[in-house]
Amino acid sequence: MKKYILLFLSAFAIGQAKAQCWYAIGSGGSHTFFIDSDYALWGTGDNVSGQMGDGTEENINTITQINRSRTWSVVSGGFYHTIAVRSDGSLWGWGSNSGLKLAPGLASKELKPVPISSSSN
Repeated sequence: MKKYILLFLSAFAIGQAKAQCWYAIGSGGSHTFFIDSDYALWGTGDNVSGQMGDGTEENINTITQINRSRTWSVVSGGFYHTIAVRSDGSLWGWGSNSGLKLAPGLASKELKPVPISSSSN
């Protein structure tokens, strides 16, 4: 009996170690982002215009870490684009730039986060 209790407690502890604590959540038309307690960016959803920022235009069906940077503080999405702020105050965007939703001078689609402005702008 002790062996089974120990096995259960071990499995429970491993499951708890993998749990996420979310710091912030933002969403767009059909995509959602999460910032964890380590300030890493995670997301799931439609990606037809690169609005997930993972470098592709393939939908993401599970919560996936988008960027290895651990400096995100705020994230928000439009229908086909995403805007986020890093801890240094710089503004970043990705996805569709149709109608200059991100910024003038950028490509029509940005598949990965690109700086829009710095905290000094």
